[in-house]
Amino acid sequence: MRADFYLLSRTLSETSFFVCQLLQKIYEKNFSIYVYVSSEEKAKTLDALLWTFDDTSFIPHAIHKNDATPSIPVTISHIPSTFKQQVLCNLTFEIPSFYENYERIVEVVSQEEEQRELARKKYQFYQKSNFELQTYSL
Repeated sequence: MRADFYLLSRTLSETSFFVCQLLQKIYEKNFSIYVYVSSEEKAKTLDALLWTFDDTSFIPHAIHKNDATPSIPVTISHIPSTFKQQVLCNLTFEIPSFYENYERIVEVVSQEEEQRELARKKYQFYQKSNFELQTYSL
């Protein structure tokens, strides 16, 4: 398994556009993606942004509201997943209990110190869990 950390020089409120760009790149590589967010409101916000962030692209996505296996490439939800997809984009402050269902985990980290400290803890956890780790400073 692999965990990728994207360390941004942006504030937490400025990371949404980057997340959309990252999801587009992952989608274009034909990976299925589960985007885990902390609330239904955040799921709706990301859903709306994915429709509008780039006029020339389309990322098939939907908000997932139950535990049925999604048939769409990008699923957004605040509900823990029990099904397997290839990539988990974790936009929460926790390590998801279902992380083992994924081949790859993506963590997006803003410049705020609280975010950086949480990322360090996640990094250590994934390291102890024998993940292949990659860090990208942007």
